[in-house]
Amino acid sequence: MPIPEPDVWGLAFCDVHAGRLKSAVLRRDDGYAEDVPEMIASYFGPPEAHHVKLLGSLSGRVLDVGCGVGRHVLWLQERGIEVVGIDHSPGAIEVARQRGCSEVHLGGVADVDFPEGHFDAAIMLGNNAGIGGTVEGCVTLFERLRRWVRPRGRLMAESRDPVVSNHPNHLIYDEANRAAGRPSGQVRWRLECRERIGEWFCVMLFQPQELEQVIARAGWHVTDTTTHDGALFVTHAKVPTADEST
Repeated sequence: MPIPEPDVWGLAFCDVHAGRLKSAVLRRDDGYAEDVPEMIASYFGPPEAHHVKLLGSLSGRVLDVGCGVGRHVLWLQERGIEVVGIDHSPGAIEVARQRGCSEVHLGGVADVDFPEGHFDAAIMLGNNAGIGGTVEGCVTLFERLRRWVRPRGRLMAESRDPVVSNHPNHLIYDEANRAAGRPSGQVRWRLECRERIGEWFCVMLFQPQELEQVIARAGWHVTDTTTHDGALFVTHAKVPTADEST
């Protein structure tokens, strides 16, 4: 995902941080819209319960991909874990720094660079597994991440299964995607806040077996997948050693 112009997500995050966000609308490209100020404000709270368990298993140096305003970065910092966050929103990074995040960088996976094997783990929580926008875009993203994580280092990537839905509107959208030859889980959104309209962006929603295949294509060894709250799931993988790769 490129650095946005205008940075409407950053504007909304800054408004929450200043205590003045009144309305923000997340609009899908078929016209469906949700008022999401409470969702945006939730990024300032503590990690969700199932994330706490995952974060508590980490050690060493961790990369948080799509760190937003830093709720996972702060949680790990407070427990003595060395953590680096990256996000493509300038406003999100500014707020993360104001909140006390020690090391956060502006840019997506394609925009920043780290030494090979620099991290012990990479996390993509909060449905961030699909920020590559397309299947091939996600494969490329996971390939780049793999270079930054040491052999036997870990990956945690979270997505939402588009098939596990009881909302008729979402099911209709998924069917329209299939009819147009697109993956059912490819969703195009934009955020609107304070009369500013953000750019359209695509996010992939994967079924568990689809995400496992994408991660494996990028050279990771998938170890398992854990499900939370029905539709949410986290796929776990590791970087294979040279012996394991052959």
